[in-house]
Amino acid sequence: MTPFARSAALSVAVGLMAGPALADFTATELWTEWQRLAADQDQALSVQSQAARKDGLDLSKLVLVETTDGTTVTTTLDTVRLTNTATGVRVVVPGGQTLTVDTLAADATETTAVFALTAGDLTLLASGDLTTPNYDLSARNFSVNLQRLEENGTTVPGKFVLGVSDLQGTLTHQTPAPNGTPDADAQTPIRTELTASAMTLAVDATDPTSGQRASMTSALSKVAADVTMLPGSDSAARQPTLSARITSSAAQSSLSQTGGHAGTFQALTSQGPGHLTIDIADDRAAYDLAATKLTATLSSDRMPAGPLALSMAAAKLGLSLPTSASSPSATARLSAKLTDIALDEQVWSLLDPSQALPRDPGQVALELEADLALPADPTQPVETYPDALRLNDLSVRFAETDLNANGAFTFPNGPAYGMAGLVQPVGSLDLVLTGGITLLQRLTEAGLVTAQQALGAQMMLSMFAVPGDGDSLTSTIVTEPDGGMSINGTTVR
Repeated sequence: MTPFARSAALSVAVGLMAGPALADFTATELWTEWQRLAADQDQALSVQSQAARKDGLDLSKLVLVETTDGTTVTTTLDTVRLTNTATGVRVVVPGGQTLTVDTLAADATETTAVFALTAGDLTLLASGDLTTPNYDLSARNFSVNLQRLEENGTTVPGKFVLGVSDLQGTLTHQTPAPNGTPDADAQTPIRTELTASAMTLAVDATDPTSGQRASMTSALSKVAADVTMLPGSDSAARQPTLSARITSSAAQSSLSQTGGHAGTFQALTSQGPGHLTIDIADDRAAYDLAATKLTATLSSDRMPAGPLALSMAAAKLGLSLPTSASSPSATARLSAKLTDIALDEQVWSLLDPSQALPRDPGQVALELEADLALPADPTQPVETYPDALRLNDLSVRFAETDLNANGAFTFPNGPAYGMAGLVQPVGSLDLVLTGGITLLQRLTEAGLVTAQQALGAQMMLSMFAVPGDGDSLTSTIVTEPDGGMSINGTTVR
């Protein structure tokens, strides 16, 4: 055996005899750090009792108290076990215990919710630096089940069950901060990555006065979440930032309502792959929602026919909002796109048994902007009307008929028509309808409108629209500062 081999073997033997190495901090130190972090956020974290073990610490009756805007929330957890290991401190929240949330509102309303943590254990492994630890999270099966809900001592009937399968994830502190150097508070972004093979949610509630019952269930498959957050900083005058993306491979949901004056209603939905993204930074919050292969089935005892079913190949919704008064007028944006909207054949046969209407899938697109006057004080309400509104695009296609619109309006200060709270828009709107006359003829053939109704509609169109090439109509609506209105140059008010 060479000298190097003998040295290596001796080092291994000594390491094995010495026992497992400990991580950079112990269970007791981690518990103390949790209490410090809670105090820094004006919270109180305590335990009814704690028992030291040779390899860790057992905490019984953890209590977290937080007061915000006069409302105090007290959360109590039965048991948490912390164990020292060679790679970090393993934190276990055992299944089969209860989680209690007591709320005392500013108006003295008291609410108590008791949840059962069932199925399996929730395990976290804390490692790295004590003040900025990283956590590895896992749970084979984990569920939260509402056992009791009370308001001012009176039981409120209801059901809430959240289940997660094959949960895996990490929570890590990212270094350095986005600007390359730590800020005045030495805070760094926190990134959370989670995956689960399935997530389920069931909610059920009954109105004790009307007897109306509402229930909802949902199930998601192959869920993944990636969230990065940078806390705000008072000393550095920095707003908190958030970047999140949540995806799933498939989802199903049901919503039902029974009893009461509204009768019985049920909605069943499903979708294929979809995502939700959220970005909050630089005085702006942006949300993007997308889904594919959507289906929906609606039924009610108030509907004259059977279930109404429809489908869409894809749906997208985007919303961007200003979050502070960084400029005299900040812009909000809304966009939507619905692709290949199709009605079920049963619905078509009910509406149009003679097949007079084309059954091509429908399309909808919308792009809208609004200039908002945000108050310098975020606690003050936003003005009811925007400074300006721009319809950049509205496109609707159905039964080989197209409607396109765009326009822009401003909303000067002062009431319209001498009525407080009503503002006169000033601007113009351009409309183009293609295939409208043909659609009226087809609706008549289908028996959905009478010949007299179709004639009346054509007369109205001729009064407020200008014929174009083929079966097309255009119209321009203009509103004036003095309250006047014209359509295609003709004053109507």
